[in-house]
Amino acid sequence: PEIRRSDLADIVLQMVLMGIPDIHSFDFIDPPDHYAFENAFETLRILGAINYKEHLTDLGYKMAYLPLDPRISRMLIAAEKYDVVVQTAVIASFLSVKDPFMRPLGEEDEADKAQDYFQRLGMPSGKKIMRGRFFNAYSANSSYFSDLLTYLAIWKKVFLIEHEEERKQYCLSHYINFQTLEEIKAIYLQLVDTLAQFG
Repeated sequence: PEIRRSDLADIVLQMVLMGIPDIHSFDFIDPPDHYAFENAFETLRILGAINYKEHLTDLGYKMAYLPLDPRISRMLIAAEKYDVVVQTAVIASFLSVKDPFMRPLGEEDEADKAQDYFQRLGMPSGKKIMRGRFFNAYSANSSYFSDLLTYLAIWKKVFLIEHEEERKQYCLSHYINFQTLEEIKAIYLQLVDTLAQFG
């Protein structure tokens, strides 16, 4: 019963887009939990995807055409206002797939060092300036690292490499799944293309 456990916001958004009438009474083979269903509608209202009559808004129409969780698609659309569409599209693409880091059995320490390298690259510049003192104070607590900034650091490093074979070797030596990165790149290109069609 996967649908009973799933976040239904994306499912509900697609149903509204398709114009399915009376979604609340839709005859699911395995009906979702009532609370989860109502929570999906409330989430979409908060995001501005639907109005209180449960009709799709202009914003919701755009969100429905982006192949993302509605929360992430809302973030991506809002990015234009702050002129950070490229960075946000990269982050959204990473959030749409599995973790790109590999941790092979017997090579855990090397893999952790590789991940730490990208985390440090992703640190805001202010923290880099005080890196030594900052690391000494917080070395036991990695919660200040941002996965999102780490994703941007990976993107910048890997896709500056022009030749595919060199990218593969770089990924292999840094414990990054090359196929996952290719999937991320494909999603990114799709997002950018879709946003361009919105105008």
